[in-house]
Amino acid sequence: MRWGSGGFLGGERTFYRYTGSNNANKLQRNGSFITETAGQPYFTDMLASAATAYIDTHATNFPAQPFFMYLAFNAVHTPLEADSVRLADPRIQGITVPERKTLAAMTIAMDDAVGAVLAKLAQRGTTNDTLIVFLSDNGGPENNLSLDAPNWSDNSPLRGNKSQNLEGGIRVPFAIK
Repeated sequence: MRWGSGGFLGGERTFYRYTGSNNANKLQRNGSFITETAGQPYFTDMLASAATAYIDTHATNFPAQPFFMYLAFNAVHTPLEADSVRLADPRIQGITVPERKTLAAMTIAMDDAVGAVLAKLAQRGTTNDTLIVFLSDNGGPENNLSLDAPNWSDNSPLRGNKSQNLEGGIRVPFAIK
């Protein structure tokens, strides 16, 4: 799926077909709602597919021109939903708490998606001419029942979590390549 300018405007949505009534969580492309279908791919994979398709289209149609892409994954964010392939990944089989295992599977899906975008840039020979910025918006909410949607993250050894000004809430990953 190629979105152009698209995504959703809400703070969270299902990683599968959205069937709710909140327009902010419905997928949009250039301001128009997209019809979602049963059996559509896991949302993180959909974003990766749209990004890699954009890179291919741009490289084909504008081979000597730079491009800008803002790719904002909603993973890892509530609701905690992972696909069966990532839940079966051998790297996380030792995790016994179901919510933590789901969070780990969602992280694997995001890692796979970022890897797909990086691989597409490499395939197109643009890796050395591309500035990539990777960052998060806040620390994890942890298992803090005072928050609306804990996702079983762990910010230790930092104190605090999402919505707090302690390091666990504001210190986030940031990498530039």
